[in-house]
Amino acid sequence: MILSRLNTIIKQTTENLEGYKLGETARQLYDFVWHEYADWYIEISKDQEKNLNKEIFSTILKLVHPFMPFATEHIWQLYYKDKKALIISEWPKFNKALIDKKAEKEFEKFKEKIIKNRKKS
Repeated sequence: MILSRLNTIIKQTTENLEGYKLGETARQLYDFVWHEYADWYIEISKDQEKNLNKEIFSTILKLVHPFMPFATEHIWQLYYKDKKALIISEWPKFNKALIDKKAEKEFEKFKEKIIKNRKKS
């Protein structure tokens, strides 16, 4: 599910930046990073493959870099010491094969149930 959402964000970010829609791009990235990746995926993926988490995080840094170049470059240098600088790294490519709208909808239902149960408690 997270790879599907990440690829949707890659596509949206690329298209919005090419169309100079900076405000919309920043809002979508913020919503994805804080309200999907941080709120849900990190918690759920604690026991999953660390390489996938590292790849997702590197993609997020690349997408956010145009808006926060100094912060993202600093984080990149701390976390990915063995790689070239973030500013010269390749921009993430959209992969349509990873889009799974059904999984995304199912995960939205799952989130709604958890939120509903938390409110009851």
